Amino acid sequence: MKKFSKQLFRDILFIAVAAAAAAFVINLFHPRGYVLVSRSDFDNKRVVFITAEEAKIKYDSKAALFIDARETAEYDASHISGSVSIPAGDPFPGPGGELQYREQPKEIVIYCDGSSCGASELLARKILSLTPRHVYIIEKGFPDWKAHGFPVREGE
Repeated sequence: MKKFSKQLFRDILFIAVAAAAAAFVINLFHPRGYVLVSRSDFDNKRVVFITAEEAKIKYDSKAALFIDARETAEYDASHISGSVSIPAGDPFPGPGGELQYREQPKEIVIYCDGSSCGASELLARKILSLTPRHVYIIEKGFPDWKAHGFPVREGE
């Protein structure tokens, strides 16, 4: 058996590097190529927007904890029955409060005043910093839930 020459080794190395570079370029322009994502992009994919009908399925199966991201006064006036209030603008609950979301076996569904309201997404980001699970947001928010005639609790 002959030993590999330095030239043969260089040729093999050159071919491997050229093949990797070509694959990267093809992947970059191919419509179904792999997307290189940052950590924040990965976290964004853990926020799933759902319809009021999809949220109702989770509600009926008792598979989710519903969180109202609106201000406390709005929650007190009217909210989804069984939901809890955590206003997105308020400081996030302390260590005792954080643990209940980490250890909670349920899915988390957040809502606010509709698609133009950013409170749900703000609160979702805070929750995602504590848990690796997906967080669901009712896309058109509480008004859509109420318009469908789903369970609502008025004035507390």
